[in-house]
Amino acid sequence: MPFPRLILRWCLTGMLVYCLGFTAWAQAGAAPAPAFNRHESVRTNIRLDANPTLFTVLAAINVAGYRDGLHARGASPLRMQLRHQLLAKNLAIYGRLRMFYHEHLLSNPASNLAQYISLSMFLSSPPRLALTEPITNLPPDAAQLTGFLPLLRRFYNEAGLAQLWQQYAPYYRQAIRAYSPVTRQAIAQVDNYFRLQQNYLGRRLYIFPEFLASPLETHARDFLGNYFIVVSLNPAAEMHDIRHTYLHYVLDPLVREYPGAVARVLPLAALAQKAPALEKPFRETPALFYIECWVRAVEAHLDGGPLALQWQRIRKDQAHGLLLCGYFFRQLLRYDRGVANFAAFYPHAAYNVPVRTIEAQVKKGKILFAAAPPQAMPRPPAAPSLLKQGEDLILAGNLQGASQLARASLHAHQPNTAEAEYLLAEIAARQGRPHAAQRHFQGALAAATYSDTHVRTWANIYLARILDLEHHRAQAIDHYRAALATAATPSARQIALQGIAQAFQARPPAAVKPPTIPSH
Repeated sequence: MPFPRLILRWCLTGMLVYCLGFTAWAQAGAAPAPAFNRHESVRTNIRLDANPTLFTVLAAINVAGYRDGLHARGASPLRMQLRHQLLAKNLAIYGRLRMFYHEHLLSNPASNLAQYISLSMFLSSPPRLALTEPITNLPPDAAQLTGFLPLLRRFYNEAGLAQLWQQYAPYYRQAIRAYSPVTRQAIAQVDNYFRLQQNYLGRRLYIFPEFLASPLETHARDFLGNYFIVVSLNPAAEMHDIRHTYLHYVLDPLVREYPGAVARVLPLAALAQKAPALEKPFRETPALFYIECWVRAVEAHLDGGPLALQWQRIRKDQAHGLLLCGYFFRQLLRYDRGVANFAAFYPHAAYNVPVRTIEAQVKKGKILFAAAPPQAMPRPPAAPSLLKQGEDLILAGNLQGASQLARASLHAHQPNTAEAEYLLAEIAARQGRPHAAQRHFQGALAAATYSDTHVRTWANIYLARILDLEHHRAQAIDHYRAALATAATPSARQIALQGIAQAFQARPPAAVKPPTIPSH
């Protein structure tokens, strides 16, 4: 995956926040999680590891509604397998998890996942899952999720996460073994280039292979000099990102030793904000803008190839607003000619940035900013949804036709799995098959996306009613509350509130009015 996407995840969740303290998740006195020999030291300061806390947090949001990258190329089948295992348990806590998850969804899908990864880095091992830092020390995205912790602890115990962690341990061991040689190679490439002494004063880089997150994203963190990167189980797809993170790990302390160098380029950081394609984090944080220019210039060198192609890559970075890449790249050509090491080379290069020359290049059009990424084209009017078509058939009494329509969609692996499962659940309910209805409503909730509000609301209402009729009142209330969190109409909200106040009782079929399906 392209490394610029990594840095976006990085910046949005607290990279370069040096005031934060780091405390290991295995907090003293905490009850230990079921463990296995899961880590491997690539070098004294670099560790490949599996993280039971991260596993627990991501398992929880997978049952709560997180589906990003579930069917993406490179997605591990283990994620779907674990989801099925968890959802089959049909636990009451799932309703509360879903309600919390949807109440805290962010508009940016990557930021939505990132906040949970941030939280996991500040938690002790399960089953305690306690904050390892005062809430005032947490990054903002993690601090807003502390209400998740009581639900997470209950989920860990009731869903049997200790046993599942042991079941999936061999896959983590296998991933760690696969990552070890290629990670050593990538790190050796950087070390050989910089020729720096291996003196990191206790700082570490942790690499966590994890199959429960989207393979389309890589997330990195920096807490007081300790770096963490969450990657997929595919080393070949992650080496650019791991090397990119390691470049920050090596360069960030050196850059911090010379704050005046960053201060000198503030006019260029301000000028770069006019670049339409410059990513938001680089607009907001001059230090991040500065270090990213260094990292991109080094990467162009390390990737090699014809010099003309390296310059083409640098010019593209400059067009995206990273204005220092060209100057830094030229300086690295000088460094290649025999300076002792990068620490000796850096100060002269850093304090001699030709700020006015680069400003003039932009003003005279020698550096042209690229346009912002194109906006999505307006969608044509949508055809009637699967749900609408199926409901029309059900209301017409054609249950067989509605069932065939839903099953055909599932067989063809269409993206409207939630609607198909919902239709099958409603058909089963009308045919007097409550257990099948319950199974399909649960499947609809598991497949529903954030925009499937109708499915999520009414699947929760119907599940709550089934549970009420089976005298599982506490579980029913959880589903009514989840329905209340997503109810988009006054009638749905009223039904959810009534369900919370009083248990549902069976009524004659004629008295039950089906919900109106919204037009799409």
